[in-house]
Amino acid sequence: MIPFKADQVLVVKCSNKDFGKDVSNVCKVGCIGCRSCTRLMGEVFKFDQNLPSIDYSVYDAELDVSRVLEKCPMASLVWVGKPTPRHRQLTDNEELPERIEADFRTTADQAEWRG
Repeated sequence: MIPFKADQVLVVKCSNKDFGKDVSNVCKVGCIGCRSCTRLMGEVFKFDQNLPSIDYSVYDAELDVSRVLEKCPMASLVWVGKPTPRHRQLTDNEELPERIEADFRTTADQAEWRG
């Protein structure tokens, strides 16, 4: 695992390894395999098993990846991390939802055992 080097880092939204049309049938942001990212910035973006990945040992938050973001037809790349001041300002008036805790039960937990 590589630690964050910046407040925001670029990630791939979807991990579906299917091919073009199969991906777009089930995922709105899944990579369709156009490889624009690797053609534009092959030193940072690698393509493996029909899925782009980011080489974080080479990746630098200061890199200008705007062309890659513009060219990606599925918008499969997104920034995650600490929000920018502009994004904070856009959400100032929004109320946060209550935190939802996971309920780790399965159908086996509901089964009646006879034994």
